[in-house]
Amino acid sequence: MRSQPNNQYYKGNEKRIIKLWAHECKRVFEDRFINEEDINQFKIYLRDAHIKCIGEVDEKDSPFEEPVLF
Repeated sequence: MRSQPNNQYYKGNEKRIIKLWAHECKRVFEDRFINEEDINQFKIYLRDAHIKCIGEVDEKDSPFEEPVLF
């Protein structure tokens, strides 16, 4: 039986939500690409979406730092 997620883990912590968003985008889209060129272009799109919707990426605590594990 799976335990229920602890909502307190995300509540009030925008960096965790953004990291989860990046992780899910990578799993849903990036995992399906078959060549490095497409993967690199997707990473550019993902970073651009972050900048447009959320703001500049904090390089010290980047949600795109590899490996993106959650």
